[in-house]
Amino acid sequence: MKKAIEWANEAKRAVEQRPIITVHDVVKKYSESVFALNGVSLNVKKGDWLTIVGPSGSGKTTLMNMLGGLDRPTSGSLVVDGTDITKLNEQELTKFRRERFGYIFQQFHLVPYLSALENAMLAQYFKNKKSNGQDNAAKALETVGLGHRLGHVPGQLSGGEQQRVAIARALVNKPEILFADEPTGNLDQKTGMEIMGLLAKLNAEGRTIVMITHDEKIAQFGSRMIKMVDGKVVKEWRKVSPLRGL
Repeated sequence: MKKAIEWANEAKRAVEQRPIITVHDVVKKYSESVFALNGVSLNVKKGDWLTIVGPSGSGKTTLMNMLGGLDRPTSGSLVVDGTDITKLNEQELTKFRRERFGYIFQQFHLVPYLSALENAMLAQYFKNKKSNGQDNAAKALETVGLGHRLGHVPGQLSGGEQQRVAIARALVNKPEILFADEPTGNLDQKTGMEIMGLLAKLNAEGRTIVMITHDEKIAQFGSRMIKMVDGKVVKEWRKVSPLRGL
């Protein structure tokens, strides 16, 4: 029995340490001389919080769009949990995104005439039109601290609350990976830190996060960071004591 428990624990650790995303020699070019990405290779482990930094035009957003299946590379491979998403057709890729990924953007992208609950429900609706996803959406809004604001439309919510609705929408389908593109870019510093604390809580619960930011303070969150310049990863480091919403 003891030996079986040890094997089970070893298997669990192996799963936790395996890459959930593997990027190999990814290139995105728009002409023979214009490269958005130029031979990017990296791994993202399950439970990582990867922060991508770099100057404007460095390829940060292009890389995130590749990782999130929103764009396709010119060459190279992108393997997510054992599936090379570069080989999926459009229908397969759309289904894969719905089931595996959640997206949080700088712009909240909320429908102004829908309530917080209805906005959060949209992700579930697109996944399964036979289900309105109301229960899942309500639970997601409770998770982000908006259980008391379900019936409010975006115009009745603060910027931080609107971003919380956007995060709830990203969580509705219970994605394994969250992609956050400048998630605090439209928020004041105090509210931005509150949103980062929420993301830190989600990461601590086991969700993998890939985030872009220009904000040096926000960049200190997470467990790992890469810097991009001219479409290449020029620096990479893992923080020994990552911030967790402090």
